[in-house]
Amino acid sequence: MFSLFLSPILYVLKLVIPAWIILRTGRALYLRHTNVLVYMKKESLLFLLIVYAGSVIAVTVAPASILGFNDPNAIRLNILPVINTTTYYLKTLHDHDDNAAMHALENIIGNLILLIPLGILLPCIFRSARSFKSVLAVCLICSFLIELIQFFLRQFGTFRTVDIDDLILNTIGGMFGWLIYATIIQRYFPGLMLK
Repeated sequence: MFSLFLSPILYVLKLVIPAWIILRTGRALYLRHTNVLVYMKKESLLFLLIVYAGSVIAVTVAPASILGFNDPNAIRLNILPVINTTTYYLKTLHDHDDNAAMHALENIIGNLILLIPLGILLPCIFRSARSFKSVLAVCLICSFLIELIQFFLRQFGTFRTVDIDDLILNTIGGMFGWLIYATIIQRYFPGLMLK
């Protein structure tokens, strides 16, 4: 399953990483003449955030056919929280359809872990995003934007499912990320955070 996502991620990162390096190098050279210091920790964390954002965009916005998920019979829009996902997963278990059950479980787990890094990186990089509410708001907005983009892409022939459960699972994942930040990084690795 992971190999399906690797191709679009690598494609997007081939564009994102060189552009980022050129922009940040230009900025560093400019700041060198103004006597403003460039901090490697900040640059490294911002680079991680950009690589992560590029990967998320590749996985969530890339045409579904690239990932092998082009199913014209898939539900177009699910606005019933939890019911459709639970029903589908239980049906696959009842029908003893191991492939469908595994796909349903991978979908649930994938949506949960998608925004965990965002929940960790945001408070490490931005002092204003260290509260639970701030991270919750950003994760909710990011997840909503992903679903909105997928909704519009469906109008152009990509068979992406727009699902309220994805929004819920993504946001919960972001909150797990914030918990990792609050209980582990903030307590045991404060040096990873920008001042």
